[in-house]
Amino acid sequence: MSMTDLSVLIPTFNRASILRETLEAMCRVRTGNLSVSFVVVDNASTDDTSAVLREFAQRLPLSMLREPTPGKCNALNRGLREAALGEIVVFTDDDGTPDSSWFGEIVAACRRWPSHSVFGGRVDPAWPSSVPMPVWAADKRIQAIAFTAHHMSDREGPYAAHREPFGPNFWVRRSALAGFEFRSDLGPHPTRRTLCDESEFLRRMRRQGYEPIYTPSARVVHRVQADRMTELALCRRAYQYGRGEIHVTQMPEATLMKKSRAGWHLRVVSNVAVSTWQVLGAALEPEENVRVTKLFAKALTLGRNLEALCWSAKLALGRATPSTAV
Repeated sequence: MSMTDLSVLIPTFNRASILRETLEAMCRVRTGNLSVSFVVVDNASTDDTSAVLREFAQRLPLSMLREPTPGKCNALNRGLREAALGEIVVFTDDDGTPDSSWFGEIVAACRRWPSHSVFGGRVDPAWPSSVPMPVWAADKRIQAIAFTAHHMSDREGPYAAHREPFGPNFWVRRSALAGFEFRSDLGPHPTRRTLCDESEFLRRMRRQGYEPIYTPSARVVHRVQADRMTELALCRRAYQYGRGEIHVTQMPEATLMKKSRAGWHLRVVSNVAVSTWQVLGAALEPEENVRVTKLFAKALTLGRNLEALCWSAKLALGRATPSTAV
């Protein structure tokens, strides 16, 4: 490996206190004889992020980049273009706490699978102590989409088809990243969020022959923030995920779309109307657990269908290309 074995890439925006906790956790991860560097890309934060980074630059081999264009994917792309990255590039978020053995497990997995370049690890959510865990939060689908829980198996091995690593915990050999960037129209953004940005990125890599390997022993805990535990936040998250999902899988009613574009539009417009009414109906359900799980499912469907209409309009206007609408 190169002189720097691992580089950990972390984008951040206006979450100085959360970032501080993450960098503190990084200080506790064992490095052994590995050379580890950290690249934090500040996505034009206006809080105390710069001060936090200056502080931890005294404790970690940390370099700082600033990306003025809003959007997490713009920050990640800045890091990929400009940072001096090691042989293994580790992607994580500013609200993750890795196990103390994280670096060692990452390198060990790369050595066990020398012909593979893309890897993903386990992600377990940690609930905020200030908010009791509601019954609906135990739902596996809600945990995966809303709280980034990711644990497929206790065994290491290739991901199943149509499954990809999750954003808070994946790593890629630097040599495999040549020519790949994140789509700037996806991902967290101050004024709009269409999720599945990492999944879309990794799906493109898979199509180029980079089959991912799941490594459960490399674990990160995702610290769920209290504001993510409300019904409104959950519904919004499902809607945003649904919008992003079509860029990873395919358009809804794909078979009909191939037969009749006009028929497809009528069907999807109808689906949007039905989904909207279903979301409103679910909001009136008196029992909390039933209400929340219904809202989540219907908001997901609404997002998927509405994004399909928007993307189809962009295609018709020449503002998108068919190759980007999976």
